[in-house]
Amino acid sequence: MGLLCLTLTALLQACSLSDLDELSSADGGAGSCAADRETCAGKCVDTQSDAKHCGDCATECAAPSGGTPVCVSGQCDFTCGSATRCGATCVDPDQDPLHCGDCGKTCPTPIGGSAACSGGVCGISCEWGWLDCDGTCSDTQSDPAHCGQCDQPCTGGLFCNAGQCSTECSPGKTNCSGACVDLDSSVQHCGACGTQCQGSSGGQAKCVSGACALDCGSGLTQCGNACADLKSSVLHCGACGNACVAPGGASAVCTQSGCDFVCDSGLMKCGTACVNTQTNPSHCGGCGSTCAGGQTCEGGVCKSSCSGTMCGGSCVNTGNNTSHCGGCGNSCSAPANASPSCAGGTCGFTCNAPYAKCGSSCVNTNVSVTDCGSCGNACGGPANSTPFCANGSCGYTCGSGTTACQSLCCTSSQKCCSVGICVCGSCACPI
Repeated sequence: MGLLCLTLTALLQACSLSDLDELSSADGGAGSCAADRETCAGKCVDTQSDAKHCGDCATECAAPSGGTPVCVSGQCDFTCGSATRCGATCVDPDQDPLHCGDCGKTCPTPIGGSAACSGGVCGISCEWGWLDCDGTCSDTQSDPAHCGQCDQPCTGGLFCNAGQCSTECSPGKTNCSGACVDLDSSVQHCGACGTQCQGSSGGQAKCVSGACALDCGSGLTQCGNACADLKSSVLHCGACGNACVAPGGASAVCTQSGCDFVCDSGLMKCGTACVNTQTNPSHCGGCGSTCAGGQTCEGGVCKSSCSGTMCGGSCVNTGNNTSHCGGCGNSCSAPANASPSCAGGTCGFTCNAPYAKCGSSCVNTNVSVTDCGSCGNACGGPANSTPFCANGSCGYTCGSGTTACQSLCCTSSQKCCSVGICVCGSCACPI
């Protein structure tokens, strides 16, 4: 008897509760799982918290790259750990040029370089041979506004040739508005003067034999005119052009296993659909829990009668149901970056963080040039500039080939005077 007790004690110390559940089930002894668990593939699991069996045995939760799938109260979701959740993705806003400092704040890609994000602030990374001159990447070998070095313009009708102001271009080079360039390799004049090659997030523009191309960074693949991470891109998941599609009430995600989806708040993933287990008689209270004929599903419980309104076999409250708001079939919609709402039988919408409601749209006032800091506050700038919005404040950058001159942007044929005006290259500045 003593030996038996010692053996049983050792088994209890060596086995976890789930192991004992599995053993008892397989043994046919006490057999069944505890009341709050279900038998899934021979194991007793809590379908309210198990991400591999969420809501039922067949539903495994998914997560985007950098995220961890979780199951909360039988509904799939995901967490991003130390990263930040932006929609259906996990990002690092300190260094992600697509979400720099905030969700949706995309850093512009300059000609001759790539977008960069450091400490949540947008910047640029100029390719080899180019210099950062006043926030733009300049080819100082041919740029007449920065010939040889930043802020060294060629004047008096001179051209910039091999980093020197000259009266003519070297053989094999073409004069394009004062820049002596090779049309076979110049990203600003590719194949012909004025034909600029555009880069993309994660990729630098190139000109090869007079045709524009992309040079994608490490871990990225060129898909058409974009550079994509095939492990996380919902437009190019696993392969270029393989776009992930989500069912109604869900957001598509791309995982290392392939395309998947995450259901919106209040909906549960049941197979290939997202359903409201509070009202759906085929999934009442949980996936696959079907109400008997003649019964309705109300509050996740099968009932013989409906205290609300019957709509398409579901018992709903038309006062707050977004699929039947104010009446059966009146489905509420929402603009991008928002979730539909229904209150008192009237449709509306709620903007997802960090977006704000501006009229009938949801905008990120931290980065929107039309609603910067507040709705209707549009950013502007002088001629030859591009306005931007950063952290809710307006600003602007002077265009390629131009020079910042206090509140103006001078072209390559002009020079900046200390009083803050642009004059022709051979003109004298006012005293």
